[in-house]
Amino acid sequence: MGTPPVTPTVRPTAATMTLEQALGLFEGSFNDFATAVTQDRYAFWLGSGISRDRVPPLQGVAIKVIAYLQSRISAHDPNCRFRATLEEVLGLIGFSDEDRRRNDIRQPVASWPDRDNIADRLTLQYSRMLDVPVPGEEPDFLLWEAVQVVRTYADPTLEPDSEHLCIAGLVAEGVASTIVSANWDGLIEKALMQLMGTVASMNVCVRSEETRRPPSRSILYKPHGCAVLAGQDAALYREMLVARKSQIDRYTFDNANQQIVQRLIDVATSKQSLIVGLSIQDGNIQGIFAAAQQRMQWPYPSLPPAIIIADNRIGPDQEGLLQNVYFAQYSVANRAAIQHSALFTAYAKLFLLSLFVYVLSAKLSALMEIAIDGWAPSSRNQLQIGIRTLRTKLAQSGARGDYRNLTEMVLGYCARTLCLFRDGSEPKAGSPRYRAITNTPAHQLVLDPMLPATGLPVLGLAFALLGLGESLGIWLIQEPDMADSRPGVLRITANGSTAQIFMASDAEAVSNLIGEGLLDSTDPAILIHSREVGPRMARYPKGVYGRSGDPQMREISLGALLGASANVDELLERFREEIAA
Repeated sequence: MGTPPVTPTVRPTAATMTLEQALGLFEGSFNDFATAVTQDRYAFWLGSGISRDRVPPLQGVAIKVIAYLQSRISAHDPNCRFRATLEEVLGLIGFSDEDRRRNDIRQPVASWPDRDNIADRLTLQYSRMLDVPVPGEEPDFLLWEAVQVVRTYADPTLEPDSEHLCIAGLVAEGVASTIVSANWDGLIEKALMQLMGTVASMNVCVRSEETRRPPSRSILYKPHGCAVLAGQDAALYREMLVARKSQIDRYTFDNANQQIVQRLIDVATSKQSLIVGLSIQDGNIQGIFAAAQQRMQWPYPSLPPAIIIADNRIGPDQEGLLQNVYFAQYSVANRAAIQHSALFTAYAKLFLLSLFVYVLSAKLSALMEIAIDGWAPSSRNQLQIGIRTLRTKLAQSGARGDYRNLTEMVLGYCARTLCLFRDGSEPKAGSPRYRAITNTPAHQLVLDPMLPATGLPVLGLAFALLGLGESLGIWLIQEPDMADSRPGVLRITANGSTAQIFMASDAEAVSNLIGEGLLDSTDPAILIHSREVGPRMARYPKGVYGRSGDPQMREISLGALLGASANVDELLERFREEIAA
């Protein structure tokens, strides 16, 4: 008897997927993918879906074109060029007599009963629509004047959404070094400026000459151009705005684009690809992957997968991409399995936030493993449970789907926690909104000989230990109460009492916490030191640390406890005793 076929696991749809479920998939069937992201092995290919809540989608572009042409029509000119252009645009979708009866083109498009349906149909022909010539005008007239691409997509009042902030966070953490965006807006760049205070860590490449710039933390290729740059220098960047079918058709053959094209082929050849936000629907992008396949084919099965697509389903464009990538292996026998391995059923906002949160927890886990180097795998596995416990609590706090606010909360929490830990101070007004745990991928942390001196491995261990205690029912861990007079980085409730938890990398950070009034020896707080508990610095001579001071503030040298323990059970018991003291 033959082996019965394996039935794929039923997953939530993109509309029903939760943050907790997405993180579960990263630990489960998509673990190879998620781990590879923490190692900076994926190139991010981004499309209009990541900006859909900030700039008009293609349906909105179609409506703007119709409305603009209507506004320019001369009712007294039977040969009006704008009327002729509008007729040609509508002809792309076979605008029928019935369509004309229901939607009077002499009336504003906003009043058309089938407006949305017509916009959807034109969206499928958007590159042809923008290629329709207006007699007497430049070839890009509809994009430049009707769509008003600079005013619409480079509006300085536009603010980055959750997707852009998460991408910027991933760049800051060193796991998104290669990004390709088909979008005209500059929201990724703006998000990076807000989070890090500079865009110097990202090289934005629209023109081939820009590939010669010095290496940076991340490179953002914009093969369809950039509205922000076109607004700043139309002479150089207006012609680089790609939207018309004629441009898309010749893009990979245009000498002016060859360096960018070859770079993108190399990206598609050498790095696995993460597709987010309908980023591969245009023929020139599909052609990049077809050319990459000719250079070096990706195998199937591939671990991690060569392609991951974040969407609700595999559509025609995505299927074409999979055929270009896997080629002969995309067979009748493998088609369903390949699609199942490639599709992560989540939309961009949830997907990128869950990936960002996963990377942060993976960094903490990697730091924890460095701290306990030499311990048995069972101890490591227990401590990883602790990190996942805290991560699950975060995911459940965002269950209502307000992912923008949750993104802001994660960014703010990371910045504040690391400021308190490293500097012993709150983030300063006007400072960057984010502080990366490290700017290197997770797998490279063990190679940094200076890392132990930062105290970061013990920070990772502290979070893991606190989460493990919660998972075992020893205590309850909550986010800091910012209404408290001196909030810590976490709160712990044990034996009926609650205390703020502070963490400090070294004696100077501790002194700053005291000196700036963020912590007092009379506070019912717990101060976790990465190193030994030492004497107070001379400029704050209010007493000494440790058990000789007011017993309300408990000080714990986690580094010292770690040195005295051989496994996680011993460490947890010692830690528990210190907290209870």
